[in-house]
Amino acid sequence: MRFTRLRLLREALDRLCEIICVLENLGFQAEFYLVGGAAENRLTAMSDVDIVVVLDHEPSFEEAVQIREKILEALEEAGIPLYLPIDFHIVGPESLRRYRTAKRLECSRCN
Repeated sequence: MRFTRLRLLREALDRLCEIICVLENLGFQAEFYLVGGAAENRLTAMSDVDIVVVLDHEPSFEEAVQIREKILEALEEAGIPLYLPIDFHIVGPESLRRYRTAKRLECSRCN
């Protein structure tokens, strides 16, 4: 079980550029950050890859749910498995400050 989980974490990290390209093509203005254990290089078998989607405003709960749904649909359409241990946090600029370590994600292949 742990080996499989670690392999899925590695796949998620290996596909970050592809995931960011999908996010950038969704059409909403946002920045993307890697946070938590993945950003701090301290992943364990119990970790997931946390990606923060920072909008230009604080989203309502309903808006965050709708955006997360769009993200998951787009990832599935792009062939990225939804069973990868990735968690999306949809926030505004003020909420980004609550994360201790945040590494900006960009992919030069999709620009």
